[in-house]
Amino acid sequence: KKSRIVVGSDAPQQSGTYIQFGTSSTVYLVETSQVDSFLYNPLSLISNHINESGKLSSYQIFKSITLSGSRFDKPITIKNSSDSTNFAQYLLTTPVSCFAGNNSSNYVNNIRGLLADSVEYLNPTAAKLKSYGLDNPYVKVHAVYPDVTIDLSTSKPANNYVYMMQKGTNIVYKIATSKIPWVSVSMKDLLVGELFHPKLPSLSSINISSGGKSYTFKLGTAAAANSVTINGKTLDYTNFLVFFANLTYPQITQLEQNQALAKSSNKQISITYSYTNGKSSDTVTYYSDSSIIDAASVNGQVITTVSSSYVSHIMNDVVNMAANKTVSEIS
Repeated sequence: KKSRIVVGSDAPQQSGTYIQFGTSSTVYLVETSQVDSFLYNPLSLISNHINESGKLSSYQIFKSITLSGSRFDKPITIKNSSDSTNFAQYLLTTPVSCFAGNNSSNYVNNIRGLLADSVEYLNPTAAKLKSYGLDNPYVKVHAVYPDVTIDLSTSKPANNYVYMMQKGTNIVYKIATSKIPWVSVSMKDLLVGELFHPKLPSLSSINISSGGKSYTFKLGTAAAANSVTINGKTLDYTNFLVFFANLTYPQITQLEQNQALAKSSNKQISITYSYTNGKSSDTVTYYSDSSIIDAASVNGQVITTVSSSYVSHIMNDVVNMAANKTVSEIS
């Protein structure tokens, strides 16, 4: 059974509010606090919580996050790394497969437990979605966690705010961009980090092809840990640590996706890392591109560029290390 209540104006001197019941012409005076809930904007009854935080701390750690939308030429996918053989916490799998910088979490961790600044609209039509800039989202997030998958979409930022929706609801929220740094993240932000840096104790050998020759440095394990040999000859381990630091020195400062640079005829040096745990080997290769720049690839995919002087330095290092001569640290 339905009842009809008509809420009128407030009475003079804050003495209450006038109301009527049903079709009766009788007017009653009641305390305003008893009827003010009828005057709320329906949107004010909706929580500003867009989604909830994970109940367990482990649920806060994402498995993968894909960023797409009109802001990006190609989707960007970042995953948590479970590879114990290197120092990278995160991996990029699209649009390029490589390590991501360990500061990537600064950009992609603000997805769960979001609190909007306001609720803007409920059950938007197609026309309303367009007016909010959500018909063709500026950024779309597909985040996979151990306990839930979250899909968010946002408008283009304006005056430090965006409109946002979460899949599975018909609510348009308004939220400050400072709360969601991923709305302005770029590939460059995620790539700030080392080109390739395996953990030395995880390596069984390093094979280097340079100048038409091949050099295999074998790493000691167990009782022979902290030792390295080449062709059965023991090398100075302290010197080798400098050599290894030089090999893993390059940083990714910009993305280079021109795969045509990886010409076999331009190959300068190739470094293959083999592991004690049976994991497939990884290979870093440098290709001559110009007199000052060389292309760098990991497992056959060009990722960035390095200075030609760096490549020349490590090519000399290989010869010196193999001869057990002092290697100079790159600074």
